[in-house]
Amino acid sequence: MGQTDAVDQISVLHLRYFLAVVEEGSVRAAADRLRIAQPSLSQQIGRLERRLGMRLFHRHPAGMTPTHDGEQIAAVARTFMAGLCSDKAGQRPVSRVSVPRGTEGRVLGLLLDRFGDGVQFVRIDSARAARALARGDVEAALVRHPLPRLAADCEVLEVYDAPLGVVASAEHPLATRQELDWVHLRDQRLLWFDEQRAPEFAQWLLGVCRERGWDPLLYVMDPAGSGLVDDALARSSDLVALRPRPDSTGPAITWIPLTEPPIERYLLIGRKPVARR
Repeated sequence: MGQTDAVDQISVLHLRYFLAVVEEGSVRAAADRLRIAQPSLSQQIGRLERRLGMRLFHRHPAGMTPTHDGEQIAAVARTFMAGLCSDKAGQRPVSRVSVPRGTEGRVLGLLLDRFGDGVQFVRIDSARAARALARGDVEAALVRHPLPRLAADCEVLEVYDAPLGVVASAEHPLATRQELDWVHLRDQRLLWFDEQRAPEFAQWLLGVCRERGWDPLLYVMDPAGSGLVDDALARSSDLVALRPRPDSTGPAITWIPLTEPPIERYLLIGRKPVARR
């Protein structure tokens, strides 16, 4: 991946997390403020540094301070983030935003930061989001990458990305490993969903699995609440799911990082100029 491509993949989430660490002076304090897991925040900061090709922080036993490059990036990030919250004159107000089922709380928090507490979330799967937007049912739509077919007058903004890891029973034979290679998954079934909800995402994710040498037997369980899904995982020794690292898991479930993980991306689409601030 070229440097320009890497920079293009920097999201609003990266900047929000980066500024939180700058302002709090440590990953632990920033994670508490953001209400996310400390390892997840550390991964996001490391990903931002790799994509920018520069070191953003001096690491000390007492915390973290920005480097010279980090201070410059922080100044730019503050200006950009302030623009997101600035006067919305000349732009259509956003009161209804569609979100796919299973959208994490941290992603909804980013949308609240963007549109304000008065925004209403409407559950619409990625496959139907573009049509809902075209009909005027919503003013903006959150969808999983890859994008469905869009109208020419739509704008797109990446708002969140995270590496997918393996979710399994805490008693699963793989649960004691600190990290999993794809070869470890070859005898595992994959907990799956109704592909009609997000066909582009389903095709992409299965393609990544097969590229990594895993062509899983799919165990479709949809629709289902998260409690039922976790229960199915907890009861099985050969069933796993692929998800971003959760803020917390129940005692019966564990999350294990993957080498060369797929990166799940959420994109915000809207009629010009809704998606841009």
